[in-house]
Amino acid sequence: MKQVLNYVFINNQGSHIIYDYENNIIYNTFSQENSDLMFGLLSKGLIPDTLNTRQLEFYNILNDRKIEPKNFSSYELLASADNVRGVTLMLAQDCNLRCSYCYGQEGNYNDTPQLMSKKTAEEAINYLVNRSKGNELLQVTFFGGEPLLNFDVLKHVVLICEKFKNKKFHFSITTNGTLLSGEIVDFFKKIPISIMVSLDGEKTIHDKHRKYANGKGTHNDVINAINLLKENNLSFALRATFDHEYVSLMEHNIDYMFGLGATNAYISRLSNYDIDSNEFDINVKDIFTEWQYRIDYFNRTIAKILNGEIPKYIPFYNLFDRLINATTDMIGCGIFKSSTTVSCDGSLYPCHRFVGIEGFQYGHIKTGVKTEKLKTLCNNFDSVSTKCVNCFAKYICKRACARDIAKNNGFFITYDENYCNIMKEAISIVILAYYKIRNSNPSALEKITRQQPTVQTI
Repeated sequence: MKQVLNYVFINNQGSHIIYDYENNIIYNTFSQENSDLMFGLLSKGLIPDTLNTRQLEFYNILNDRKIEPKNFSSYELLASADNVRGVTLMLAQDCNLRCSYCYGQEGNYNDTPQLMSKKTAEEAINYLVNRSKGNELLQVTFFGGEPLLNFDVLKHVVLICEKFKNKKFHFSITTNGTLLSGEIVDFFKKIPISIMVSLDGEKTIHDKHRKYANGKGTHNDVINAINLLKENNLSFALRATFDHEYVSLMEHNIDYMFGLGATNAYISRLSNYDIDSNEFDINVKDIFTEWQYRIDYFNRTIAKILNGEIPKYIPFYNLFDRLINATTDMIGCGIFKSSTTVSCDGSLYPCHRFVGIEGFQYGHIKTGVKTEKLKTLCNNFDSVSTKCVNCFAKYICKRACARDIAKNNGFFITYDENYCNIMKEAISIVILAYYKIRNSNPSALEKITRQQPTVQTI
């Protein structure tokens, strides 16, 4: 894998392709010889007399589509999209569990648990509506801690939303499931809501980390909650935080989650942050081990697709989707936008993962966004990712998760180079996989994608 201008050359598994990441075009060069030839021509800018007509046409196409890299401004993107589409409400900065990996000090929240008041929740919805402009459909996400500790306020939010006749609201909730009851389920049946339940896997895997304060595992209670949802015909997704000890069981774990009736399954990496450190504090060796397994899993999944199957789960699907639905920005989530989070006291944060980190509050629902603070946070984020401007993976990686490099006082650090190398390897494999599916089983793409990048054979 090598790069020149806005082209990356991928020669792997018998395929020889060039990916133009600025124009989202994949070229088939057919041979290593053609690939090396074009790389040399684009690198030196010299055209030898020995080129045949086809090679010259190919070079001219590539040369005409070369683009100089441009610096990206997060603030300019966000400032130009000031119409908010959604908000995340931290209904409870408190939890009835004490999960060992929880970012909220194992659910303890520094011994200062809080519940959002009805007044703050109402002001948050007013903030959303007032800034939503032309957006008719708005998203409200209930989060925590455990949001069902504050079910009365959740119901109040839904009633408030019903007053805005010119808007349509869709709700979502992430819950540990242990507080689900008949009353809550009956309420959910009456509203448009997406439900995500946290379940790390089978009992041994789940109960290792997800426990009550008394140390008792929660797996059986979560399964009871899932059964309650199924009995009431409520669809649900399952989300696992994966311990590296069980990485080899990832595929088995996914099958287990779908076997329970989940409409979708999500795997998150276990990350323990040190917000006072200036280092990239996520273990890159663990990430490498995990991603090598994901790559193997991904390749097996692609083989199934090439044979006509449509798997329920595709590892790296977010990267696959970003290739297919390419946008020329470098923000891959709703940070500062649709994922704007309102804490229990009404403060605004980039997303739920930033709540409570010093220096990342950038406004309040009563006073709105502090423009200069938002600009400073965006500039800080951009300043540590200048190397991304020249990277072929930038519109697919989109600088990964900003929380992974966030530190106290509103600062960010640079991603570990080894992490970037892992990401680039995965993205090159995704590009190659897409190319193979497009050539061998294009009808499968219609079932798993919405639109597609251009593929040209030269």
